[in-house]
Amino acid sequence: MKDKFGFRDAAVFVGRYWLQVRWLLGGAFFTMALATLCDVFLPLFAGRLIDALADVALNERDAQIGAAYVALAAFIAISLGFYVFREVSYRFWIPIATITMRRIVCDAFYRVQRFSADWQANSFAGATVRKISRGMWAYDEFADTI
Repeated sequence: MKDKFGFRDAAVFVGRYWLQVRWLLGGAFFTMALATLCDVFLPLFAGRLIDALADVALNERDAQIGAAYVALAAFIAISLGFYVFREVSYRFWIPIATITMRRIVCDAFYRVQRFSADWQANSFAGATVRKISRGMWAYDEFADTI
């Protein structure tokens, strides 16, 4: 019976490779957190904008229009921040994914090449490459899910 390879095993395996590019990983997580923070505060400022536009009293109209402009500026700034931080997080994530994928594949082929000549002669090369390719796909799916 085969040993089961679970989520924890996959997370530890990928984590070892990700820790080799700590500064990229830190930048990606930091900018993703900032984009998420902007996304969380966006409805708050949208609500302030709606409140400023909905409750218009004639005697306080100038103050309310000023509040509406402030809320609109905050809404635009938060929206812009969200898109900028999300784009920057992708700029960090793409090198992480490509560097990690390259290292995983190189390590896999290095291990295969260390096997004995008898194993090399008796193994179908296409099956080995297929298994490595499936491992690449599994890493890609796992990393995108995380």
